[in-house]
Amino acid sequence: MRADAPDFVLFLGDYIYEYPNAVGAVRSPGGGWTVTLDDYRRRHALHKSDTDLQAMHAACPWFVTWDDHEVQNDYAGLTPGDGGPAVADFAAWARDLEDQRTKLDFYPNVDKSRLFELGYIAERSGHSRGSTIDITLIDLATGAEIEMGTPFDLFDTRSWPTDTTVSDAAQANRLALQRIMVAHGFRPLREEWWHFTLNNEPFPETYFDTPISQDSGARS
Repeated sequence: MRADAPDFVLFLGDYIYEYPNAVGAVRSPGGGWTVTLDDYRRRHALHKSDTDLQAMHAACPWFVTWDDHEVQNDYAGLTPGDGGPAVADFAAWARDLEDQRTKLDFYPNVDKSRLFELGYIAERSGHSRGSTIDITLIDLATGAEIEMGTPFDLFDTRSWPTDTTVSDAAQANRLALQRIMVAHGFRPLREEWWHFTLNNEPFPETYFDTPISQDSGARS
């Protein structure tokens, strides 16, 4: 860009990002999430230490403006966020195709590169809207989960509510769970027997990002 000798640069954020390393990033900031003011100062200083960026700043004036997230999420208060670090970390894990440590447990028959495409993982989580729940059935006498065919978060067609490769008992239990949830105003997800979302969501376009600590409940 410097070789083009522009009169100025109109920079549409983000100048830095608060999250940890992105998969395939040109430059790796290292460390975890930026949370405190000191964290942001260190992240900003790290980016400004890049010699190519320094040369570009020296070549011409820069006009820097906020992007849409700063407008919506911050001063306008229209959208609290997309679910925060937990959702971003999960999406980053899904993009890291070299990390196959949990393949046998969670996606034994699916190529990890297709988890987004097949609907098992999304960039924005319905759970962050406060109207989506993962739920199962238990035996009240023992407190143990009854037979559902697969555990939570098995990314496989066996987890689909309509799958017929699981036992007859598991199919019946999945159907019973779905009937109960639908009767109470929830809709199922095609890919996960345990996943339900409230039809009349109170915050359908809002993704909450609320830090939770171990003693949050004690203070509430």
